[in-house]
Amino acid sequence: MLITYIYLIYCFIAAIYLGIFVPPSSASVTFMCLLLMAPMLILDKRWRINSIIIFMSMVFCIISYLYQTLSIAIVDITNCVVFCIMGIIVGQIMYSIRVENMEMQRKLTKQRDTDILTSLFNRRKLLDTIENWDDTFGLHSLSVVIMLDIDYFKKYNDCYGHLKGDACLKKLGKCFSSLFKRYGLEIFRYGGEEFIALGQKYNYEEISLICQEILKAVRYLQISFKESPDNIITVSIGFAELNTCSSDSYKDLIHMADKSLYKAKELGRNRAVGYLDYKNAP
Repeated sequence: MLITYIYLIYCFIAAIYLGIFVPPSSASVTFMCLLLMAPMLILDKRWRINSIIIFMSMVFCIISYLYQTLSIAIVDITNCVVFCIMGIIVGQIMYSIRVENMEMQRKLTKQRDTDILTSLFNRRKLLDTIENWDDTFGLHSLSVVIMLDIDYFKKYNDCYGHLKGDACLKKLGKCFSSLFKRYGLEIFRYGGEEFIALGQKYNYEEISLICQEILKAVRYLQISFKESPDNIITVSIGFAELNTCSSDSYKDLIHMADKSLYKAKELGRNRAVGYLDYKNAP
């Protein structure tokens, strides 16, 4: 934006010099009038761009009055004032239209990338995020994968109904969003009762500690579930880390975390299992 304003000032100075001090001035005065339509093109705070346009108009009118014959100055000042007013009015209309379009695009993008029930990112956004990391940071930019599964969730739906199940997912989605944001991890609804989190900066031991925090946070919600061994909703977690687990690709890393998740279920659920633990398990 700063470069745009610098260029605008440069054009303004050129318009003053060519329009007032280098005859004939008509073509350059037209150029000056076009500059005053800048509010139509620049998307910025209205008070800022409008103040600059008004200031430019005043300077041009004063210099024109001081250095040109009265008849020419009157024409230049009239044109300048008219185009200044037009620029501000039309610019405000264009600004409102552009902002409205941007907001609509933002909402459409959010709807496309967000799971309606949990308000977390969906699987489509997951794939876009991985591709973006590959393009921006390189092939091995994804270094951490955490997979979560709600324990006995099908039975929960059978016992309490899908409305209660949806309410449960909403609570967990809010919990996950807050918790993973704290650690700088991206969380997605992978499908059904499964979730997946991605990260770039943690080692294996740190991820293990974060997973324990996740287990505690879910238990803290105290979502009643009488059919569960713990009488509340719990989750099982599997995780993998690029360097420690010697992964070759993000697909391999996700596969490792998925295997670890199923191992956590085999061991009794309501626990976190890393890929190294999965490999070393009997």
